Amino acid sequence: MPHEQNMENLIADLLAPPQLFDSDTVVFMVYKQGFMGCGIHGLDTTLSGAIELAQFAADNDRDVYHSYDIYPVPLNRPPAFPNINQIYQSGWMNQEPLFSTRKKNYNEPRKFLSTVTEHDTIFYVIYYHQKNGYSGIWAVSKSVERAASILKKAQASDTITISNIYRIPLGKPPSPGSNYKDDKGWMNLSPVDISHLETVSNPETLV
Repeated sequence: MPHEQNMENLIADLLAPPQLFDSDTVVFMVYKQGFMGCGIHGLDTTLSGAIELAQFAADNDRDVYHSYDIYPVPLNRPPAFPNINQIYQSGWMNQEPLFSTRKKNYNEPRKFLSTVTEHDTIFYVIYYHQKNGYSGIWAVSKSVERAASILKKAQASDTITISNIYRIPLGKPPSPGSNYKDDKGWMNLSPVDISHLETVSNPETLV
């Protein structure tokens, strides 16, 4: 039946992960999953570097129930979802993680201070949260202007609602939060203020 086939196609589109291309420049995002305190706990340009960050964060967690997952994210390109199912997506996290780990052995977590400095290589990550509860990573850029352009374009088209840009340093773990149950990693810091920025045209085509 045509109607049933259309429904099957719709469900397939809904469940389909975002597509990566050979031409993409990809970074690897470490994201903490849990009932509370989800957030970005690291970013690296290599999978092995991201795995080290994920394992460090998991071992330094107080809770064995948090999962630290790694997702590949291309620079300067939001996921291309059909309009009908955009509100049900988690952005580039709407795919199976390349790697996932949890705390394996109990140990007292280390306390340390980790900050974003002028010597760090910075990436700007757009994180969004929908009113219906879905959230995820929308895009990553090395330029705050390009990240702002991608975000404003999505906001203008009602693609995403509540959203912020966060500064994430390359290859560096965040300081442990004071409340481990609500520790959002680098997202514990204030988001970037983009109200004064000039945006660029066609930011998705820029590397």
